[in-house]
Amino acid sequence: TSSSMSFLEKSISTPDDEKDDKNTAEEKKIRCLSLLLCCLLLLGCPSDFKVWVPAYDFLQKLSLIFPQVVSGEELLDIHFCALVQNIISMSCRKDVENEKNIEVPGMSNRAVWEVNEPKLLCFDSLIRNCQSKTVGKHFEMVMPIFELHLGNGTKAQSEQSNIKPASIPVQLSILSLLETLFSDKACPQHLFQPFTVDLIENVLMPNLVWRVGGKASSLRKVTVASLYSLLRAGGATSRALCSVAPRLLPLLKSNLDDNDASTIQIVCLSLAMIFDNLPGMLGVEPVNHLYPDLIKCLDDSNDNVRFAAIKALKSFFVAASPCHFKGTVINYMSEQILIHMDDPNEKLQYACLDLLKAALKIDHGAVVKQVEVARVSHRSVFFCCELLQHASEVERLKDFA
Repeated sequence: TSSSMSFLEKSISTPDDEKDDKNTAEEKKIRCLSLLLCCLLLLGCPSDFKVWVPAYDFLQKLSLIFPQVVSGEELLDIHFCALVQNIISMSCRKDVENEKNIEVPGMSNRAVWEVNEPKLLCFDSLIRNCQSKTVGKHFEMVMPIFELHLGNGTKAQSEQSNIKPASIPVQLSILSLLETLFSDKACPQHLFQPFTVDLIENVLMPNLVWRVGGKASSLRKVTVASLYSLLRAGGATSRALCSVAPRLLPLLKSNLDDNDASTIQIVCLSLAMIFDNLPGMLGVEPVNHLYPDLIKCLDDSNDNVRFAAIKALKSFFVAASPCHFKGTVINYMSEQILIHMDDPNEKLQYACLDLLKAALKIDHGAVVKQVEVARVSHRSVFFCCELLQHASEVERLKDFA
C-alpha cells in the first residue's frame, strides 16, 4: 500500500506544462478517473491497512490540479457518473458453475460482488465520500446495484435463474450505504420518491422476511432502520405507501415478534409513520390482521418498545374507518390498554390515557363501559376518573354542536 501511495503521488507531480504538451483533454480525463478509482480503492481498504488518511490527503491534492474545484469530494461529485460506470465495468467475473455471464437489467453482464472485492470497496468509498445529493440526482445509475445485491428473488433477479444472492456481509455493507443516504439531512429526499415503490418492494421487503441466524437478524435490523430513515425523511409519498402497503404491512407485522427489542421499536415507529400517511385507507382485513400483534407489544419488557407501540396504535386508530374497529376489536384493544394504564410507570400511564382518549373517537360507548369496569380493579382510580371526565366533556360538546 505504501508503494501504491508513492505511485499516486508521482502521478500528479508532473509539471503542468508537460501535462499540457503530452496529454489531450480526453486523456487527462481518463487519467483523472484512473487516479480517482485508485484513490477510492485505497479509501475502502480495511482500517488495519492504515491508508485511509494518506489516500484522503491524496484526493484533496488531486483536486488542486483542477481550477474551481475546492475539494476532493467535489471532484468525486463532478465525475460521479463516470466513476459509477467504471466501477460497474471493472473486469467481469463469470459464473463458474454455469460458465456464462450473468445479466441484470441496468447492469449487463455483471455478477454480484463479494466481500473485499475492488468493485464493492470503490462503490462504498464513492457513496460515503461524495455528497448524498449527488447520489440522489443520479440515483437511476446506482439503483440497479442495490436491486441486484439486496433484491433476492425479486424483479431484478427473477429473470435470471442462475443468479446467486449476495452474501449477508455484502448485503449488510450495501444496505448500510442506503441507510446513510436516507438519513442524511443534506440530501433532498424528494430525489428518491420516483424510486420509492421499487426501493421498498425490490430492495427492502426481500430482507424483511424472517430467516434463522444472527447475521440474518442483523440484516433485518438494518433493513428496518433503512425503511424508518426513508419514511422519517419524507422519501416515501402517501401514494407510494398506499401501493406497497398490502405487501409491506404483513412483513412488518411478522417482525413484531423479533427477539431484538430495538428492531421491534423501529418497526412500531415505522408503522406509525405509514399509518399517518394512510388516513382512513385501511380496510377491515388489515385491521383484524394487525391489532393483536400491535397490542401484544404493550406487554414487552422494554419500555422503548411499549412507547413506540402506543405511538403506532394511536396512528392505527386513524388509518381506518371507525366502523372497522367496532365490536370485538375496540373492546379487546381498550381492555388491554386499560390494563397498562395501571402500570407502575407513570409516563406509560399518561401515554395510555392519551391513547384511550383517541379510542373514544372510534366507539365512545364501548370504551366508557370498559373504563367503568376497570376502575373497580385499578390500584388508583385517578386515570380512570380522568378518562371518564374527558368522555363526559366530549359528549357535552357534541350536544352543543
